[in-house]
Amino acid sequence: HDQIHHKWFWATHTAGKRKWSLIAVTAKENLVTEMFSEDFRRFFDEVDPSFITDVKAIAMDMNASYHLLVKKYLPEAKIVYDRYHMQAQYGKEVLGAVRLEEARKHKVQSAQMKAQLPKAAVEERKALQAEIRKEKHQYSVMKNLRWTLLTNGDKLSTTQAEHLTAILNAHSSLAICYAMKEE
Repeated sequence: HDQIHHKWFWATHTAGKRKWSLIAVTAKENLVTEMFSEDFRRFFDEVDPSFITDVKAIAMDMNASYHLLVKKYLPEAKIVYDRYHMQAQYGKEVLGAVRLEEARKHKVQSAQMKAQLPKAAVEERKALQAEIRKEKHQYSVMKNLRWTLLTNGDKLSTTQAEHLTAILNAHSSLAICYAMKEE
């Protein structure tokens, strides 16, 4: 059974005892149009309720408006968030937070060493200044690492991959989060 609506396509299919349904956004002028929450709500208002009573799960992005509409119109359906949006959220909220915490540690370490400079002996000062420069450099590297971390590992150049490996070897908490992202 197929129905064409304004911006979406609804299809149900029965194969033996199994029945599945699909809601898809249709193309408009060869471009896929985005289904906004108002369109999504209108879909539920216009579709015959008997077509959606047996929906077991719905896959969607992490839009809060969509979530509320699904809960309202399909309260028994399980919501499955798509992998792309889950990874994007993970990259932003988890991987990003850990990266910034690691950067902050380098900044704090640099400040602590800088505070020791006035008390340090002359020969010790040069070594401290070199370590301060190293910590400041590491801070900068961590702050600028965002896009490298978010890029799929198999898409990195050899140089980028080697650079990332060196950083991950020096930052175990970041390495764990990165490994989880790549899984």
